[in-house]
Amino acid sequence: MRFISRFYIKFVLSLTLLGLGAFVVMTPTSAADQKVTPSAATQIGSAQAKSAQAKQQETDPKPKHPLTNKVWDVSAKAFISQRAMIKRIGAAKLVLIGERHGHSAHQNRTAFILERLGDRNIYPALVMEMLEPRQLLMVRQYRKDNPESAMGLGEALRWYKTGWPSWSFYEPIFRAAFTAKLPLIGADLPEAEQNKIKKMGHREQPKDTSILTSWKMSMKAAHCNLLGELGLTNMALLQWQRDQAMAAALLHGAEREGRALLLAGLAHIRRDRSVPRYVGALFDGPGDMLAIALMDVAAGKAKPNSYMPKSINGKTAPYDLIWFTPPKSRGPSTCKRLKAKGLLQQLK
Repeated sequence: MRFISRFYIKFVLSLTLLGLGAFVVMTPTSAADQKVTPSAATQIGSAQAKSAQAKQQETDPKPKHPLTNKVWDVSAKAFISQRAMIKRIGAAKLVLIGERHGHSAHQNRTAFILERLGDRNIYPALVMEMLEPRQLLMVRQYRKDNPESAMGLGEALRWYKTGWPSWSFYEPIFRAAFTAKLPLIGADLPEAEQNKIKKMGHREQPKDTSILTSWKMSMKAAHCNLLGELGLTNMALLQWQRDQAMAAALLHGAEREGRALLLAGLAHIRRDRSVPRYVGALFDGPGDMLAIALMDVAAGKAKPNSYMPKSINGKTAPYDLIWFTPPKSRGPSTCKRLKAKGLLQQLK
């Protein structure tokens, strides 16, 4: 827990220096007014957008794969209902949702979860990999002027310059957060710090070498097998540092609100190597923490356990629940997209 303590201390110091609003964005209402009833939430923005549940149905109206839309309980080795999943999410102090970035079936399901929690009067702090702490100053100002609508937030954040997939993917999540008046917490490392680690690495390394080895394998595939050994090591160290930063942000959210929900890439919510590893010592009671993988079904794979990545220690299951989704519409591969943008040469 030495690492998480250091990051947490940095977090608190940053809050002191920049002001709490720089990291945690609240609407300018009193605590008594901060939550809205489901009936009020239904009225807000109804003329502007459909609910996440309706969008989910539009995304996959006729599931063809036998696992689509099903929820698999990894430890019980059994399917559970979506209602049971929401109940477990509502009971957990820390919830981690792992997504594929820029896949509407995943972002719409996260919005759906936030809406269903609101129906139960459950309002966690929303911690997001897609936001850096510095961006929350802009979110705070926008939210002050537009407390009920997230429609223009993407433009205010200049989302198109961030490198994340189109704002249209994530708007349903922000809309659900605005409706429920959820606190927002930026979880990612600042871009400048990330670039420094990519180039120069980091003075510290995980004592468990299997963490770095596992991340190097992931980074090798993610970068089209073009990174050399030094590049792979630096990228793995970066992901390790990002995991700890997200863990600190998640703990901060839980401390403030009593519960917190992290939205991050699928690889970052793995219990065996990623964010849960750095918060587990504080939240190790039954049901305290829940890691949910949003995972695309694949043709010819009908057994739920076949989707589970191999644990780095052979004991800890990477995820608690898997919610199976339709696959993303086929387009150019990641490597082809990088090549088209002229970025492959930069990886060599």
